[in-house]
Amino acid sequence: MLQSIMARLVLVASMLVGVLAIPAEAVSVSPADELASLEVLPEHSSDYDRRSWGGWGRGLIDNDFCNTRCELLTQDRRSDGTWLSSYDGIVSSSASELEVDHLVSVNEAHRSGGWAWSSQRKAAFYNDRTTAELRLVSTSSNRAKSNRGPSTDSRRAWLPDSGQDVVCSFVADWIHIKATWDLAVDPDELAGLRQLSAQCGWSSSTVEPDTDTAGELAPLFAGRSLHRGHSTILRLYWAVLGRQPELAGADYWIDVYDTELLTTLQIAGYFATSPEFVATYGRSLSDEDFVAVAYRNVLGREPELEGFHYWLTQLDQSLGRGDMILYVSLAEEFKRAHPLPSDKTADSGPIMRRSVIR
Repeated sequence: MLQSIMARLVLVASMLVGVLAIPAEAVSVSPADELASLEVLPEHSSDYDRRSWGGWGRGLIDNDFCNTRCELLTQDRRSDGTWLSSYDGIVSSSASELEVDHLVSVNEAHRSGGWAWSSQRKAAFYNDRTTAELRLVSTSSNRAKSNRGPSTDSRRAWLPDSGQDVVCSFVADWIHIKATWDLAVDPDELAGLRQLSAQCGWSSSTVEPDTDTAGELAPLFAGRSLHRGHSTILRLYWAVLGRQPELAGADYWIDVYDTELLTTLQIAGYFATSPEFVATYGRSLSDEDFVAVAYRNVLGREPELEGFHYWLTQLDQSLGRGDMILYVSLAEEFKRAHPLPSDKTADSGPIMRRSVIR
């Protein structure tokens, strides 16, 4: 029994550090939706020290004697033994001709909020494999890009010069990385990203927000320091049970989380097996029906084919139902449909505040 539980926890932990990457299609979040969620702030002007962000850490695969850069080279090597530069399409046959670029540069991350991070969080960003942050690129394109990116300020602006598809992919990844790591955008950057979003044909969802919930839960927020991690727990009521939280239950689960009795993933697991869930959806709900319930409750629609098959495969490979619905509930359109006061205060991690494995 213990081995089974540990195996499941290892799988979930691997998702958090990027061994198992969740495609955007699995939750269908538009880049425009993620862009709308970003905080707009002037860039921070304190001194930047690259050394405080560490260097390449141990890779994700045990016993392969590879650091992050080494594993990226191994992963992206093509069948003919060459590598393709992400920004300019140059093909290289020697690893020495390539550099690893941080798509959102470390300097940019520093200016956008990373200056206040702990050394551990800085190192995690530097070695991020959960997003498309790390790219193998030619030396020339890396030098040309430097610390720049999407912006209406010509001094800060840079985009790949390889066609619209490459540009739109670059911009979508830029927005997603900023959203994942709770990094802000400056006004010129926001203007540039909005222009590019329109050019790429992205539109924001039109889900109407639930404006009553925050008022009804006002006693929960009074005199307490709540953050986005708490918002994630509160939204499990809509995602799993299809209803808004009641005050007593919400207060209980937040206390459970704050006292570290259970992690967010474990709380989601309790919701997905609760008597209320069973009474509402049945005791013998198939994985197919569970995925459909998750999409209806979270996104208000039926699952698209690619996302449907993706989640069925993960559930078949021992991913827990609570884990699955928690990840789907991170969709920005769902967050906007159920805004909470605690959304305004960032938690300390890209997905979860605590490690799943202690």
